[in-house]
Parts: sequence; structure tokens; C-alpha cells
Amino acid sequence: MIYGVNQEQVVNVWKEVEPLVEKGLKHARGEFDKYDVLAALVQQQMQLWVIQDEGQPINGICITQVDTYPKKRVAKIVLMVGDAFNGWFFEALER
Repeated sequence: MIYGVNQEQVVNVWKEVEPLVEKGLKHARGEFDKYDVLAALVQQQMQLWVIQDEGQPINGICITQVDTYPKKRVAKIVLMVGDAFNGWFFEALER
């Protein structure tokens, strides 16, 4: 199951998702670090999506960002990382 984490809950789940953020950032191009990601999530500049089966540990995360242009808004995936990727990847893309 994939669900969005609201701004008020980001700090509560950060300890669980932080290792996944760090893992994903190893493959990034240095645009930001984990503290930048946390700040952007708390300030609602990015959105955190958690992949987790009920009663189980978090399987993965997806972090998105919505960019606003004069003609449209575009959602982009900033970071996607986790275990059993094939089991939830397409569900995450549909959100």
C-alpha cells in the first residue's frame, strides 16, 4: 500500500525513512542532502509517499516535487528507493 505523509507527520516517520533517503541520495547528482530533503518535506516543497504493507516495516519511499509553470503544473519524482521494487513501482507511478 502506498500513502502520502502529511506535513505534520514527516518528523514522526523521518527516523524510519532517513536510511532510505540516504540510500537513494547515493545515486543522485548532489542536488541536495538528507537535511535539504527533510526541510523541503516539512515546508511542503516536496511530498513524501511511503510504501508499506499493513503491520510491516516500510518497503520503500517516493519523494515528489510539483513544479509550477505558466501553462501547467508538473509532478516529478525526486527520489524513489526501497525493497521489492517490482511489487510497488507501478502503483507508485499511478499516484
